[in-house]
Amino acid sequence: LYVTILGRRRTFHDTIIRFKDVDTPERGKPGYYDAKGHTYDRLMGMTIKVRGDHTEMNGDRWVAIPLIDGQSFCQELIDLNLARRWYPGIKPDEGWNNIGQ
Repeated sequence: LYVTILGRRRTFHDTIIRFKDVDTPERGKPGYYDAKGHTYDRLMGMTIKVRGDHTEMNGDRWVAIPLIDGQSFCQELIDLNLARRWYPGIKPDEGWNNIGQ
């Protein structure tokens, strides 16, 4: 499946895409604008492949992994310390001092 990244949100036919298995700082928290800015710079206007099960939803958001040249954009965010791997039970913004460790 391919999607084009347009506007303020990552969309697939008006469905918001949540990046799978990563946690980034919430709005207003340290690191939020760095993660948002990198995502915007890398993905805005691109048509990219997305890997995910179209039935996996998080509220109104489709949960998927964007791929750039076959590589996970989610892993790129983790490698740049702009996100951390998300596991069930982790609360947003908990443990951000340990990111990348």
